[in-house]
Amino acid sequence: MKKTLRNAIITLGGIIVLLWLILLAIMVFVEEVIMNTIRNSTLRTIIGLSLYFLWVAIIYFLFKTIVKIRSTKEAIIYEQ
Repeated sequence: MKKTLRNAIITLGGIIVLLWLILLAIMVFVEEVIMNTIRNSTLRTIIGLSLYFLWVAIIYFLFKTIVKIRSTKEAIIYEQ
């Protein structure tokens, strides 16, 4: 297996594990902290959904950054 393919698989696996851990941390935070401390149901919903939206935004910007870096590297290699 090529070294670049192996590095790509390791990187992608690391990203997937990182995103899963972030989602798990958000879920634990919502369950333990928000559900037990905030009594207003509407406020709990808004905060919980905001945290899940933050997780989706992290995914979006992470992959956007990866694509941007990758395309910049390919453009530099192509110009040489």
